[in-house]
Amino acid sequence: MRAPGLIGSLPGTAAGWRTTLARSFRQAGLPEPERDAGLLLAEALGRDRVFILAHPEHPPTAAQSVLLEAWRRRRTGGEPVQYILGWREFWRDRFAVSPAVLIPRPETELLVERGAVRLAGRERPRILELAAGSGCVGLSLLREVPGAVLLALDISPAAMAVARSNARALGLEPRFWGLVADGPAPFGAAAAERFDLVVANPPYIPDGQLDRLPVEIRDWEPRLALAGGADGLDFHRAWLAPALALVRPGGAVLMEFGDGQEVPLRELLSATGQPFQFHADLSGRPRLYELERRP
Repeated sequence: MRAPGLIGSLPGTAAGWRTTLARSFRQAGLPEPERDAGLLLAEALGRDRVFILAHPEHPPTAAQSVLLEAWRRRRTGGEPVQYILGWREFWRDRFAVSPAVLIPRPETELLVERGAVRLAGRERPRILELAAGSGCVGLSLLREVPGAVLLALDISPAAMAVARSNARALGLEPRFWGLVADGPAPFGAAAAERFDLVVANPPYIPDGQLDRLPVEIRDWEPRLALAGGADGLDFHRAWLAPALALVRPGGAVLMEFGDGQEVPLRELLSATGQPFQFHADLSGRPRLYELERRP
């Protein structure tokens, strides 16, 4: 418990808190101090950022001030703001996140964009998501493709609990099935050609680069969802052929990959004998491949 006298030393207005938070985050060397300050302040006050800007004199309650001070300490300690808030905006929705799952990133929305294109016009298509994490990709595809059904797999029970929670929150549970499993390992020959789309954002950070990641990734996001082996391609090598076998003719495999991995992936994809293409994210970097199974 905090001493009662401490409350009086905390900022008494929304503007004061915004200044205090941003200054603390800037001094801690955090990359987007103003953005983080605005997000945390809006969440704590239960107001949107427009209200806060329009009413800088708005006084937080004592409980809100205590919460903001706790969040200030957590954020200056390096904890990602998304884990503090417990959510992240992705595609068209807000997804719950926790340290059990990767924080969804804008570049991963390309999987949703390309997946929706692949599934357009198909009746009740089946989607398989590997390394599902929060489920943000597969669940976003369910929002874009009426009638689609999703089977989401993740090796982490804690991650799968987050994905199931998101499916419930978005009203998508009737079209969602979650299974704790390592990639496509549970499937045998009986499951061949069962899915219209296999989609994944697998671990792809080379092991030697993990300790050089920004602290809020290195120390907070699950290493299980980051580490991709010596060159970052272990999961692509292990999953590509079995995933392709699960796709119906005319369907596709979509997988995200990291910077500098296009050349070795081109060799892996060429070995399948199936047509493929690469897609770049908004920064112009190749970000995912689309491997089609010929009819």
